[in-house]
Amino acid sequence: INWGTYVFFNTTHGAFKNRDLRIAVRKGVDLTKVRAAAPNTIAINYPIIDSQITLKNLPTLPEYNHDGCAAKVAEVAGEGKTICINLASVRSGYLPEVAEVFAEELRGLGFDVNLSIYEENQDFLSNIISKSSYDILIYDIELGSDPDPLAYYHSSQNSASGLNLSNYHNALVDDLLIGARETMDSDLRAKKYESFISYWANDIPSMALFQSNLTYIYNKNVRAFDDNVRLSSPL
Repeated sequence: INWGTYVFFNTTHGAFKNRDLRIAVRKGVDLTKVRAAAPNTIAINYPIIDSQITLKNLPTLPEYNHDGCAAKVAEVAGEGKTICINLASVRSGYLPEVAEVFAEELRGLGFDVNLSIYEENQDFLSNIISKSSYDILIYDIELGSDPDPLAYYHSSQNSASGLNLSNYHNALVDDLLIGARETMDSDLRAKKYESFISYWANDIPSMALFQSNLTYIYNKNVRAFDDNVRLSSPL
């Protein structure tokens, strides 16, 4: 199904306003270990997934470099100091286990991590999501069948009611997302999304983890379904 689990950095306040620290986490966390906490899922690497649109020119994924990134965290923290961060997630599916592994990876880089696992209810939405009360949020988002990530990365969504969970703001990205949404030219749309992903990979407002993989039992006599059907959300 077209839901994705992502790591969202709070880019407007706290430790991860510093891009160097976002880079350190992106390169210094062992994503293989993190994804192993969510068996039977499909690894994803970008904010747009293959089943939504075919993109040819995507940025190269950074190489894992724990030691170099741990050194960068220590450098940013300063001698004898530790960077304290709040990591939040919800009690849903594999997210608590994934968050635990991610927290351990962060501690291995030298961060002091306060991990909070919340019930996914109105209090969580009002007090944590709406107020961006986290440095890192591990959360599931609906990607849908159409490759339109505007809701999650356009600066107009930097509000209590918006879905820009990183508080990400890049004027060039805003223009690309609006242009991709409005154009009827499929080739131009793909190019705009490729450019968006290049900025996303450079700015690192979030990290892609995995896509849910659910098994459905269906009647083969029902023509609406066959082995190649993909769902954009659970039934």
